Amino acid sequence: MDTVFLMNSLWVMISAVLVILMIGGFILLETGSTRMKNAGHIAGKTILTFGISSIVFWAVGYGIIFGEGNSILGFSDFFYSGYDVEGLGLSGAVFFLFQLAFAGYL
Repeated sequence: MDTVFLMNSLWVMISAVLVILMIGGFILLETGSTRMKNAGHIAGKTILTFGISSIVFWAVGYGIIFGEGNSILGFSDFFYSGYDVEGLGLSGAVFFLFQLAFAGYL
């Protein structure tokens, strides 16, 4: 493996983890805006939302965004299976996790 490839993958992986950890800050922000009795419900709802959006992005979102097709929609690569994306300079799984972090955060 090339050192540049590994360093790019490491940097993007760290960035993805930081974006996923931002969800914790969002939980604290939302919990501070509600009554104390609803704190657990807010945290559970936010984590459940991230989990569901991650599954949907894995199943169809990645294929729609990065699949082969026309200039608007992709019609392939549904249910991402870990293949490497050529021309990015980093691992395909790391790229998927980075995109998943932003899709799940929104």
